[in-house]
Amino acid sequence: MFMQSTIDVASDQTAAFNELMAEIVAHQATHGWRLVAAFVQITGDLGTYVDVWEMDDAAHFERGLAALRSHPDFARFRKVLSSAVRHETVVLGLPAPYSAGPRAAR
Repeated sequence: MFMQSTIDVASDQTAAFNELMAEIVAHQATHGWRLVAAFVQITGDLGTYVDVWEMDDAAHFERGLAALRSHPDFARFRKVLSSAVRHETVVLGLPAPYSAGPRAAR
């Protein structure tokens, strides 16, 4: 299963957001979330980030969120994200039938 997170980041908060996301990526990796791709748009809505994570299933998504919330520095994470993120959209999905590579068979 995949999770796509589309995040609108305030332009004056990108450095803090990038630094925090490096921590979050490392933490979530210890709980089995795999960051497949992360990019920031350079056309369209500038300052929009798109992260694609792979995980086992919807229950793994919930476990990962619980692990993040239980992190000892979660209050700091939340403060930075509250300042940096103007809007976030999260969607869950499965590989499309025309998807190439080993994930297509799932």
